[in-house]
Amino acid sequence: MSNLVQNIKIYDDIIIEYQDINAWTNEDCFPISQSNDEEKRSLRELNVIETLFPGVQGNRGDSKELFNRFNLFLHKYILSTDVPTYVYKAEHKEMQKSKIRSYKGILPSNLNKEEYIQREFDLPNNYSIITAIIQVTPENIQVLSDFIFDSTNSFVISSETNVFSSEFLSDIFKKHMIVKGATVINYLSLCLKYCSDVSSICRIGGDGGNQEVSLQIFSTKQQKERIVNKINQIL
Repeated sequence: MSNLVQNIKIYDDIIIEYQDINAWTNEDCFPISQSNDEEKRSLRELNVIETLFPGVQGNRGDSKELFNRFNLFLHKYILSTDVPTYVYKAEHKEMQKSKIRSYKGILPSNLNKEEYIQREFDLPNNYSIITAIIQVTPENIQVLSDFIFDSTNSFVISSETNVFSSEFLSDIFKKHMIVKGATVINYLSLCLKYCSDVSSICRIGGDGGNQEVSLQIFSTKQQKERIVNKINQIL
């Protein structure tokens, strides 16, 4: 696959390079201007490793081939992690509460109920947001990868601590999510809390495949060599 990959970019200074990291994404996903001195010091311990695939450059007929290649890489990387890996997903915007919506939830019906936790959070004026955490397995990864392409409301987390819990969903909703009509994940605060020398967070980057599509991996710098080696083995 190596000839199909544009390159691997490593961002070692998130504070300086955050605009490149967040170039195609809602600015609220990485509100660096709101970070305090302590957070900025902690950010210097993190890096972002981005594997880019060149886009179709307006030739939509090539989109299927591009995303087939990218999904193959994405699946292999996620399934090769050394610790349990999960997908987090939230609704793309606040929705009016209803019994039918609460019953159906936001996940496909063919997922094993033992592999996910869903929770609905109340908002003012009879609105709410439904969120979910799903454990990744070889059997469900195709289903899960289909709905993580909007990184404003979904991400992948590989963690040595137990994030498969209702408490984790509550923490994301209360401390790492902005709801202003649309739902936006605050990756700055999310990564500062959950990235460690074992745990990492991934999101889809790029502009949807016209210029590029990518996998961005947020991790500590201590993990950099191991992650890059793993990417190169897959490619």
